[in-house]
Amino acid sequence: AARAVLRIGLRKRGELPGLPGAPMYRFRERSMREYVATTGVPVTAGGENRFMDVGLAAANALGELVDHLVAYRGLSREQAYVLVSVAADLHISSVVNIPNVLVSAALPLDVFE
Repeated sequence: AARAVLRIGLRKRGELPGLPGAPMYRFRERSMREYVATTGVPVTAGGENRFMDVGLAAANALGELVDHLVAYRGLSREQAYVLVSVAADLHISSVVNIPNVLVSAALPLDVFE
């Protein structure tokens, strides 16, 4: 038997600063280490979709994570960039939704303890 717990909360865009432009989630590994993760797809700021561009998707995921750290943790952009450069992990989350590869940038929350 298995058990899953899912919490979902909806808020209006104006209620929270720095809402991500792509899905964001938190998860816990088997080791019980908890993470916050942002996602990115290969779409430029101008809206151009770049076919399976993993580098652009990773850059977008990291940019979303930096924005989250600035908005919710009070870090400067420079501090957030330094933190994600040494502590965040990148994961290719999906390659089956052609032309969009999905990349996740995950940051362990215990770095703030």
